[in-house]
Amino acid sequence: MDFLLRDMEPDVVDALKRRAKASGRSLQAEIKEVLRMSLARERRSAFLGRVDRFLEETRDRPPHDTTAAIRDDRDAGHKPWLGY
Repeated sequence: MDFLLRDMEPDVVDALKRRAKASGRSLQAEIKEVLRMSLARERRSAFLGRVDRFLEETRDRPPHDTTAAIRDDRDAGHKPWLGY
């Protein structure tokens, strides 16, 4: 997909050109990388927000004994690796 970016401030264009040259990329490749990294930070920030909410919601819950849960499943005849 192509798009055209107009009326970008000259200082921003110059900074992008310097970054592109320093990283051995074309200006177009540098702009793509900047956009990808920006979206990755946004996704990471959203994920960390969900983790924080989960930790807050579960802070006072007692720990779950996973060993006992696995034994219960095994004793009940469950074989998750076979799909049941």
